[in-house]
Amino acid sequence: MPTPRRAPEQLKQPSTRQQTPQQTRQQTQTQQEAPTLQQTHKIIVDEQLITTVARNARLALTPAETKRFVVQFKEILDAFSKVSKVPTNDVALMIHPVPLKNVMRQDIVKPSFPVETALANTQHKKDNYFKGPRIVS
Repeated sequence: MPTPRRAPEQLKQPSTRQQTPQQTRQQTQTQQEAPTLQQTHKIIVDEQLITTVARNARLALTPAETKRFVVQFKEILDAFSKVSKVPTNDVALMIHPVPLKNVMRQDIVKPSFPVETALANTQHKKDNYFKGPRIVS
């Protein structure tokens, strides 16, 4: 079956130009206006949830561990809810926390070891080459 043709506006690639600070602020405000998971769904942490998560992770928990994890999981979710309340309107969006740069060295030809020095510590040599096991018969 042939692939359906797309309209030209569907084929447009996203722009690779830098966003202006105003566009970044508008995008950030739009993202912050969207309801969060916590606002739309109240997560009820109980032993059943912990048991389900443990089963999905293929963990065998004792009843005591399950009760302990209920308390710990609630504390973790509370910590994340506090982090989500931090105002980030003036924070620029980032793709990576550390600026990336090319760390490769220049490909410069330099003199290498003399053949005698390179082969000095091996018994497996033949005609100024390392001799290895036969791979192809």
